[in-house]
Order: sequence, then C-alpha cells, then structure tokens
Amino acid sequence: MGNNSFYGRGSQFDVDTSKPFTLVTQWLFNGDGVFAEMRRIYKQNGKVIYNARAPHLEKGPDLEKPCKGAGNSITDDFCGSMNQRFGDTDDHADRGGMKVMGESLERGHVLAVSLWDDVEVSMMWLDSDFPRHLSPKKPGVDRGPCPGGDQSTPTYVRQKFPNAVVKYTNFAVGPLGSTTPGVGAGSPPLKPIKKGDKMYLDKCPEGKGEDTSGRRRTPPTSKPSTRRRRRRSIRRRSSKSRRRRRGSPKSRRRRRGSPKTRRRRR
Repeated sequence: MGNNSFYGRGSQFDVDTSKPFTLVTQWLFNGDGVFAEMRRIYKQNGKVIYNARAPHLEKGPDLEKPCKGAGNSITDDFCGSMNQRFGDTDDHADRGGMKVMGESLERGHVLAVSLWDDVEVSMMWLDSDFPRHLSPKKPGVDRGPCPGGDQSTPTYVRQKFPNAVVKYTNFAVGPLGSTTPGVGAGSPPLKPIKKGDKMYLDKCPEGKGEDTSGRRRTPPTSKPSTRRRRRRSIRRRSSKSRRRRRGSPKSRRRRRGSPKTRRRRR
C-alpha cells in the first residue's frame, strides 16, 4: 500500500521479521452485529506497533484529498478505494464485503498456518513487482523487495533452503484487549463514509505510473513445476495414442478404399 519501511527483515523496519513478534488481529462488529472493521497490531521487544497507514490512498500528485478508507485498518471503504486505485475488479464488494465475511466468521473457521511457496508466479504477487508488465511506479505494483527472477522460484528456494522453518507459538483467542498486555480494545469500529463527504474523494482515481524508469525485475526462467510437466506429458501421450488408434488420413483412406473402388463394390 506504499509503505516500504514498515515490515521486513532488519532493524531498519518498524517490524523486524528476523526477530520474534506478536501479531494481534481484532475483528470489530458494529451495534447491529455486522462485521465492520479489522485491525492489526504488532508487539515486538515490549513495544506496541500499530499497523502502517496506506500512503497510496493518502498521497499522490493526482490526490487532492485522501480516498475513502485511508488509514491503518481494513473496512469496506478501504477495500473499495484500494481496488479503484490499483485498477482492479472489486471482488470484495462483489462477494458481499465485510458483512458476508462476518457471517462466515459466525459459522466458525479453522486456523491454518504454514510455510509455503508458489509454483505459478513465485510469490511475486506478494513480495515483488506484479503484474509484471506494469511499471513499479504504478500504485499497487511494487509489493516487496524480492527480485522475482530465478532466486524467487520454488526450485531455487527448496534447493538453497531445504531446512527452512517457521515457528508459531502462544496462540490466544479472547475479547478485544484481553490477549496481549499493552494492546487494548481500542475505539468502536469505523462507520462507512457517506458520499459527498468533504474530507474524502468519492472515487479514488486509478494510479497511472507511466514512468517506467524504475527498477524492473526479471521474470522466473525456471522450468514448470514437476506436477505441471507430468500433466503435459500425460496429455501428450494420450494425444499420440489417439492418433495411433485413428491412424493417418492416408491409412484411413486405404481402409475405406478410394471413391472409385467404393463405387465398384456397390
């Protein structure tokens, strides 16, 4: 969202991922029982660190004032403005937004955590420039520091770091402000911003980013994953076997005979 110094490996970041930290996620429902806001708060070395704001929704030569939802939490306004700014389809709204997500949470979820990689685009959607054909100057394209080349592919990562591990500990669930010392319940959830509010833009303009002089990251050049190569091999073998059974056009004509011989037989 435009903040490149908040989360990363090293002491230069607000949250240093090379050291243990606690992440608190707060799910806030309004007075009508509708899921309205999600907040993320970090704690590291005894210090409480609130989630970064979203510069792409607040600053820019084409922004005379902030977009709806600008701030450091997730709301329907935030998701709508983000998709407008990045030129994406608003899948969040199409699927019912926060309200429908809250209904899903009420039905119950299972927490799953893991260490994983991505054989399709090498996690570039998460921590590199993506989509690849756009300039990293365009809001939403620069998503992290990874180069996106061979060193980002699952093949390289698995060979180079075969013993990589991650540890998740001390899970806790409870009322707001009860799980982590120093992290309180906070204020009530934000209300939707009405159309015509003088403090915010009704529609967030899509970022242009025509300047292509920024760094370009090379796409992966590794071979397709083993699973995909196996699928392609199976398709090729099945296609060849079908051709063998059917035979070539000439052999099919020999079996049927030429038009003259067919007339003589009749």
